[in-house]
Amino acid sequence: MRLIFTLLFVLIAVTSKAQRTPSDPKIRMLKKFYTAYISEVSNSNYKAEHNLQLLRKRYCTLSCLNQYKKLVEETDSDPLINAQDSDKKFLKSLTIKKSLKKADWYRISYADGIILNIINLKVITQNGEPKIESIDLKVIM
Repeated sequence: MRLIFTLLFVLIAVTSKAQRTPSDPKIRMLKKFYTAYISEVSNSNYKAEHNLQLLRKRYCTLSCLNQYKKLVEETDSDPLINAQDSDKKFLKSLTIKKSLKKADWYRISYADGIILNIINLKVITQNGEPKIESIDLKVIM
């Protein structure tokens, strides 16, 4: 009887882990990026901006980095989080979904307690790795 319960427990644990790990490599990359990025934005140490630049350089294409600079000037906020600051607790509400209407586009959303922040990103594969190609802050997708 113990063996049956043990096997059942292992089966449930493996199944639930498989359901939490997305099969789409672009979603996995976005989850990894946003977990690191939001965590780093919430840090208030002197290395935070340097670390954010490294994250953007690693996960974004050159075209996206240029667009990022332009959007920062236009919006006076960080377009990758659609806000000026962040908190690690926002990661609890982080969702990443592939667009059903636009190929290679993903909707990132998280709640900051008051507002649901939505960021639409185009993700391409560059040199075998998924990279953020474009940022669209419009909600319609």
